[in-house]
Amino acid sequence: MEKHSLVSRLIIVYAIAFLAAPIGYVQRVLYSRSLSVEEYGTFYGLVALITMIMIFTDFGMSRSLAHHLPKYLKSPRNLSPYIWSALLFNACTSAIIFLVMYLLRERIATLYATSVEIVLLMGVSIFLYSLAKMIIAIYEGHALEKYYSSYNGVRMLIVVVASAGAFILGFQDLLRAFVWIWIVSIIIANIIYILPLHRIVRNLFSISVTKKSFGELFAYAKFVVLDSAAFIFINKIDSVMIAFFLGMTYVGYYEAALPLLTLLFMSITPFQMFLFPTVSKLHHEKDITTTRTILTLIYRTLLFFFLPAAAVLALYPREMILLFFGENFLPAATVVQILSCAALFKLIYSTNYQILDGIGLVKQKSYITYSSAALNICLNLILIPLFAIEGAAMSTLITYAFMGGATLWLMKRGLGFVPPVRHLTLMLVNVAAFVAVVTALKTYLDLQIYVEAVVVVGSAGALYLIAGYLLKLFDVQFIINFVKNKFAEKTK
Repeated sequence: MEKHSLVSRLIIVYAIAFLAAPIGYVQRVLYSRSLSVEEYGTFYGLVALITMIMIFTDFGMSRSLAHHLPKYLKSPRNLSPYIWSALLFNACTSAIIFLVMYLLRERIATLYATSVEIVLLMGVSIFLYSLAKMIIAIYEGHALEKYYSSYNGVRMLIVVVASAGAFILGFQDLLRAFVWIWIVSIIIANIIYILPLHRIVRNLFSISVTKKSFGELFAYAKFVVLDSAAFIFINKIDSVMIAFFLGMTYVGYYEAALPLLTLLFMSITPFQMFLFPTVSKLHHEKDITTTRTILTLIYRTLLFFFLPAAAVLALYPREMILLFFGENFLPAATVVQILSCAALFKLIYSTNYQILDGIGLVKQKSYITYSSAALNICLNLILIPLFAIEGAAMSTLITYAFMGGATLWLMKRGLGFVPPVRHLTLMLVNVAAFVAVVTALKTYLDLQIYVEAVVVVGSAGALYLIAGYLLKLFDVQFIINFVKNKFAEKTK
């Protein structure tokens, strides 16, 4: 019964994560259909700005809290100083950042083509986000998966339902309404997830801060914050710099293209999640041969299914934009094509990051992250003024390519692992054939746009799978057995 319960919990966690992922896309689709391109850009431009600002309010304390709490679960009295040290630190830094935003409110409102009220509301969200990160960290520290894995899904569901209501009711100023909904959703989600905490943490509301608790938290956090900051700069600096150089309309175009890139990874991420614990275990057992075998099979399987999906995105950028965001966002088509190429390198580096963590090359991985963040900033400064949003996409492509190449070099040094060249060559030939079939069918068929996409991609995809099976380019049974074994290990 205990094994069955644990497996059920794991299935629920993955199901929540899988179901929650599309909610953000539903929100973006709704907002793109409700707002002008400029207003859409303003909203997501401010979200990107707040995400970057949050680096300087949290400083890695929430991650550090989640790391330290398990040590004191058997002595609950010691939990309170750690929780309150992190909470009060974040409250102070949030207040300082909000004060800066308040003093610069006019300039920020002008830059983001919006009102001072909306800027200040987004500033208030800094406090609410800080509290949310603390709540999630406490649940992570207690290994309560169903709570910390569902927070964002629940909050985003509130946003989508309330936003749809505002749209149906015909609110005049939808941007203002959506910002208020964004703020209120965090408040509601925080209340929902705070309520169970008093049963989980004794003396939760007994304020206590010690030099030891703060020192331990900060000692760990100062290393975490550098990695987090670098990653956020890699992923969010584009929108902030586009806002500075080009304005909100171009931010809107770019923020319509980015989610299509993320779509490609929805089915890939669960496989990557298994890599770190598996490689870590094999590394400690010094079983390099098995590690290389698993990595070869993982690479083959992930790339086999990922490459044609990226090709479809590159071949049908206009159709994908029309499907999700509407014709107002069609100027982002070229950006989608560039980012679909960048997606291949993102797959490589994100997979390799899991492996490098597993074999203990964390320090070297961090150097790659810091270098990539600096490279991305420099490229954006040069390419955005020259090529507009296409320049930002090229910056992302070059940065991801650097990260992919650097991590492959580290993998070769640390494990002697090199991706299977023969299989990759055959795979690229198969993908080229897939693209050729798609191109030919697009040329000769003249159907309704979405019917044509289904017929063309379905036909070419079937041929691609058949060729892959005959050439033995992927091993589905390996992945099935791999997942089963991981669930079995969790029940021991």
